[in-house]
Amino acid sequence: LIFICSLLSMVHAQERNCGSFLKASLKNGEKLSGYLSKRLVFEKEAARSKTTGQLVIDFRINRLGRIDSINVIEFPHESLAKQAVDVLLTTKNSWQATTCDSSTIDHVYKIVIEYVWKSGDEKYVDPVVRIKKKVDKAMKKEAYQKAMEWINSAIALDEYDPSLFRRRAKIFERLDDSASAKTDIETSKRLKNMLLIKKLLITGYTTIRRVEVSRTRF
Repeated sequence: LIFICSLLSMVHAQERNCGSFLKASLKNGEKLSGYLSKRLVFEKEAARSKTTGQLVIDFRINRLGRIDSINVIEFPHESLAKQAVDVLLTTKNSWQATTCDSSTIDHVYKIVIEYVWKSGDEKYVDPVVRIKKKVDKAMKKEAYQKAMEWINSAIALDEYDPSLFRRRAKIFERLDDSASAKTDIETSKRLKNMLLIKKLLITGYTTIRRVEVSRTRF
């Protein structure tokens, strides 16, 4: 675990049972995914080495609508982590706070950024999306053990996708494991409340004359 920036010690938001829960949002109405996608690029060092992988960041928005702590959980290259933290900090005082039953609260959020590299006109296909299709196909055939194998491999690739845990909960239900199904449903809900971006994809690719970057939001 490496800390790139910490304004205060990271304090994880306690579990709350809110009748009405509203995530924090930028005051100007812009989506965080759009804000980041306009500003994140492959840094030179990361581009030179054609770095790939996930960058995962936790950050707390306090009840005053300010980011007061940032914690980098994992990163594919230090320069990419530093860039993302710097960009995120430009929104430090620009948030409408999280509300729980109409009261503002401190809340920890998570963002996931996937960096991939390809060449020419190669089309990038998210491996997790491909596996989801295999899971759904196995479920239709009632091949629940096979579906479980596929969904576990997907979670190993992306443990922050709430939909994966919802899918696995359904498989557990089919296998008469209600306790595990309940755990996965709770995990899915917790991730959904934490994620401000499901996944932001930053793609670097080489053409004959230049290196270009494209961005896709899931």
